[in-house]
Amino acid sequence: MAAAVPDDRRLIVVVGAGLAGAMSALYLGRRQTDGKPAFQVHVFEKRGDFRARELATDKTDAYGVATDSVKRSINLALSCRGEAALAEVGLLDAVKPTLVPMHGRVIHDESGALSFQPYGKPGEHISSVSRERLTTLLVTELEKLPNVRLHFNHKLETARPDGTVVFVESDDDGRDVKGGATTRLHAGLVLGADGAFSRVRAAMLRGSRVNFSRRFIDHSYKEFHIAPGADAASAIARRDDEAGYRLEQPHGLHIWPRHEFMLIALPNPDRTFTCTLFAPNATFEELDSAVKADGPGAVVAFFRANFPDALALIGEENVASQYAENPAGSLVTVRVDPWNRGRMLLIGDAAHAIVPFFGQGMNAAFEDALELNASLDLCNGDLDASIKDFVAKRMPTGNGIADLSLENYEEMRSHTASPLFVVSKQIEGLLHALAPTWWIPRYSMVSFSRIPYDEAKARAHRQEAALSVAEAVVGAALAAGALAAGVALARDAPSGFSGLKAAASSALAAVGIGAPASSE
Repeated sequence: MAAAVPDDRRLIVVVGAGLAGAMSALYLGRRQTDGKPAFQVHVFEKRGDFRARELATDKTDAYGVATDSVKRSINLALSCRGEAALAEVGLLDAVKPTLVPMHGRVIHDESGALSFQPYGKPGEHISSVSRERLTTLLVTELEKLPNVRLHFNHKLETARPDGTVVFVESDDDGRDVKGGATTRLHAGLVLGADGAFSRVRAAMLRGSRVNFSRRFIDHSYKEFHIAPGADAASAIARRDDEAGYRLEQPHGLHIWPRHEFMLIALPNPDRTFTCTLFAPNATFEELDSAVKADGPGAVVAFFRANFPDALALIGEENVASQYAENPAGSLVTVRVDPWNRGRMLLIGDAAHAIVPFFGQGMNAAFEDALELNASLDLCNGDLDASIKDFVAKRMPTGNGIADLSLENYEEMRSHTASPLFVVSKQIEGLLHALAPTWWIPRYSMVSFSRIPYDEAKARAHRQEAALSVAEAVVGAALAAGALAAGVALARDAPSGFSGLKAAASSALAAVGIGAPASSE
């Protein structure tokens, strides 16, 4: 057994070396007091160093990122909040060459027609980014700091409010090693960045009055893969960002909305697309039963009926094999109140796991790290005061983005296919252009600003309620005007109903809706 480390308020233990843990450790490791490191930071990860496994496998893409077909890694979208955190630690420029900008949604209707819905004003975009590549960058930066130590293959066994933590040796998949070594530390802060099924959080809940809920929605997801175009290698070599893709309009989030379920596709730097099918659990159960009864052709038939253009790009054989090989992922929302107990603090998914439909999981986690650092600045590095300040500010935002993400699923899988939705978004865009500080669309507040998520949610609800009332009033006025004009015309014209129809069409055409009726 390793020797115990004495109680030290300057020692910070970060549990989890994923995106939230690595970013938080980077901020904490870079803090200075009187020109010296403010903290000694130990980062523990239950799995092995994934970078070593990537180097050992030949399953890598053109950027050296593993392409193991059984991964479940819903593509990540980087937006304003995540960019701000990366910029603060000086890594945004290093990340930019690996990003694929997405300027809006590309909607595939059931006939195969495409329509484009911009996310925001011209020039505004989010970016598709590789989880592995970004994590590799952060972990590699951590290794450069002399006051930061990385401990792979260490699984948390015990955590206590007084800062005591015990880790046991684990294998590359995070399973206990029989007879493995044990490490015990006594930290000033135990930062739980160990995901939606956090062991730090479980320790916090034990024997306490911490409120906790974990809600699985009745939908799951499976990933599929669209291969690059034949000219992908040459397009990458000549840095042609538009070429090499097999989907039209590659710089967008492609959505096949089908009300109860949807398929999405995000572009990757290697010119592939990662596709994700989101559907009710009952739909997956029916598909699984059909595959058992009729074979893999059942999956092909499902795609042919609902996503024929995507099927042509993925390939019938690939759709069937990828459905069988790629496990279904669950979708969960986690809420905790409070996020801290004693010297334990939660961050990222451990504090506020959310469904992925607003693309904010990573951005929220990165913003957590940024805001924890800001609280340390505000409180002159005092850990207790900083934790209190951080939790008071960030807990409401965690609940806010959880709600917004759930609401956005309905919008993506159903509303985006509606012409009325498109008109409503156009009206919102016009209002934003006329009064940019008075009216900010929901998507812009979340993805293109640092407005706290809970404030964005409340403001979006107020705006949308006002817009609904305005649309109803305008609709009623148009209908009344058309009816009055029609009645007058019908009274004077022998054509009766035809005259009424012509008057109504003319009234609508006058305000830009529809076209004047042709003569009969």
